[in-house]
Amino acid sequence: MGWKAVQKGKEVEAEKKEDGDEHILSSLPNLTEGEVLSLVNADITEHKTKPKPLYTEATLLSAMENAGKEVKEDDKRKAMAECGIGTPATRANIIEMLILRDYIRRDKKSIIPTEKGLAVYEIVNNKKIANAEMTGSWELALAAIEAGQMLADKFAQGINSYVGTICEELLLLSSEQKSYPVYRCPKCGQQSVGIYAKVAKCRHETCGFHVFREVCGIHLSEDNIRDLISSGRTPILKGLTSKAGKKFNARLVLGEDYATSFEFENKKGKQRGR
Repeated sequence: MGWKAVQKGKEVEAEKKEDGDEHILSSLPNLTEGEVLSLVNADITEHKTKPKPLYTEATLLSAMENAGKEVKEDDKRKAMAECGIGTPATRANIIEMLILRDYIRRDKKSIIPTEKGLAVYEIVNNKKIANAEMTGSWELALAAIEAGQMLADKFAQGINSYVGTICEELLLLSSEQKSYPVYRCPKCGQQSVGIYAKVAKCRHETCGFHVFREVCGIHLSEDNIRDLISSGRTPILKGLTSKAGKKFNARLVLGEDYATSFEFENKKGKQRGR
């Protein structure tokens, strides 16, 4: 009896649904193909889209760990699910290296790309060297070698071919890109100061002007270096660390001897820089 009651209930529900569908269809107007309808009213509304939030160090580490989720092919995505970009031991070091080389910078809790980082991204984002799916392909190949389904020599040949391809792409880019800009040297007056990973220096050997980019625990950005050599001072640099381990904020300024010193916010004194 219980089973018959359940069936009866289902039949009643189905009949109600059919009646409702028929009512909706009967209430719709008859329309013909190509018919022109008059517009009763229309409103224009303005809305603003929000960009994705900036990465923090924690969310960037998570994105590196779960990079495989963006890979389209199922097998490669599954292969990357267990590895991501880097390893738990190397991901933090990768971020620190990007900061040291001025590709990204910290701004409070956020990680922000620099002009240099954005320029590099625009150059390589469609090239093989920036293809995250490569990691998935390699993981699949290594699993096949482990299972005896692929020879290690074949994998090595693929790696050699890959290295040759990315080298050709990058060499082609280097011939297409303009040379790095140079700036007027405050010491000799020539347009000859180049900014490198660890130092900004005049290219004239007889001049000798240089500024190290690592100062009291922070890495000077290209903007900092440009300000220093063009106006003789940087904006306030925050988070500097003294030899005693104390944090302080100060400007870096060029003296008459073209050596750097600190100008503190309270302007009570100067301290010789590196």
